[in-house]
This record gives sequence, structure tokens and C-alpha cells, in this order.
Amino acid sequence: QRTADGGYIACGMRRAGADSDALLVRVSADGTFQWSQHYGTTTDEMLRGVTSDATGYTAVGRITNFGGDIDTYIVRAGLDGTQQWWQSWGGVKNDEFYGITQSGGNYVMAGLTDSYGPLSLGVPVRSIYLMAMNTAGDTLWTRTLGNVAAATSAQSITVATNGDLVLAGQSGNGHLTNALVTRVNSSGSQVWQHTYNVATEDALHTLTMLSDGGFIAAGRTLANTGYQAILVRKNSFGQ
Repeated sequence: QRTADGGYIACGMRRAGADSDALLVRVSADGTFQWSQHYGTTTDEMLRGVTSDATGYTAVGRITNFGGDIDTYIVRAGLDGTQQWWQSWGGVKNDEFYGITQSGGNYVMAGLTDSYGPLSLGVPVRSIYLMAMNTAGDTLWTRTLGNVAAATSAQSITVATNGDLVLAGQSGNGHLTNALVTRVNSSGSQVWQHTYNVATEDALHTLTMLSDGGFIAAGRTLANTGYQAILVRKNSFGQ
């Protein structure tokens, strides 16, 4: 992600032993390395999304719990990368955040949950997982957006000009998935949702809002010649 001074903050993972740690890397506008910091416990951590503000960085991903499942993970660091706090949330199955954005002075995270979705034959169906929190790390609300007929997940989250949140991800089961875009209001209630059938295994990984209210999203699909990159351009209604 771009920082206010024109540099970049990147997130990922670092492995130097038996387990992996969450990783932040800071570089200048011309790509010169400035610092890296890693954070973790005795289990595995990984970061998938990061955002910055005037006082530091907030990043999200996943942490492996002691039962072997994964929980959502969020870490807050100062401008020099020093950890200020971290938290994790999760149910009886896998839960993970992929993206984070700032909305109305708070943070909103998006990802997936296998623990809290709608039930099919008594078993939760994988669903989009949303959580909002304030800058102190206090949870404001959580939402799940699911469909008993198809697993859904969000891999990025972006704020629209009116404060709505636009999520990109995928919907489907097994190797038959469609690209997915969902729009929700600032409290997480769904406005609309659309799927886009490109080939066989379709997924969107990132989305950018455009000046006309529409968006362009990028991801991948599995076609006859193998995996290919895809771009999806739609209007403000996802059409």
C-alpha cells in the first residue's frame, strides 16, 4: 500500500525457523529499503492486507491456533514498525482476513469464515466475514454474508465515495467458482452482489474504484490454456 509520503508498506510472512511470523516491510518512494519488522508467537502467522495512517500501520491476516485451525489476526504497529498490540478472533473452524480499509475513522476487515456462515445440513457454509473496529482495537460490529448453495469469500475491500464498502472475491464450490463482487453499506448490510462467470475457476483478488462510480477488478481464471489473469470492468451497480 502507498503511504502518505509516497513510499510503500508491504505485508506478508517471514520464516526463519519452525514457524512463520507476520512481516511488515517499509520502503521509500524510489524503492529503497527502510525497515522490516516481524511479529508472532510460537505458531504460524501471516499478513495479507495492510493500511496506513498518520501514526502507524494496521495489518490483517491469519494465525494458527493450538488446535491446528486458523483464526483471523490483526496487528498494530507504529511508524517505525514497533508492535503496539495484536488480536485474533475465530470459531471452531478456519477464519481469515484478507483485506483491510479505513472508513469513518475506523477499520473494516474482510475475509472468510468457516465457523459462522449459514448452516447446510447442520454445517456452516464458507461465507464472507466482515468486522469493524476502532483505532484502539475494540470491535464495533461483525457480519457474515453467505449462501447455502455456494461458498463465498472476500479477498479485498475498498471504500466507495459514498462510504459504502465494495468487496472482491469468489463464489462457488470445488473447482467451479465465479468471480464475486459484493457492495455493502457502512454498517455491513448488503446492497447488492454479483457473480461473473469467466471460465472455470474464477476469483478476484483486488478492486479499485473509478471516478465514474464504477470499478475495475483483477484476478485469475482457469481456461483451456491454463491459469490466466482477468480484468473485470463494471458500473456502480456491478453490471
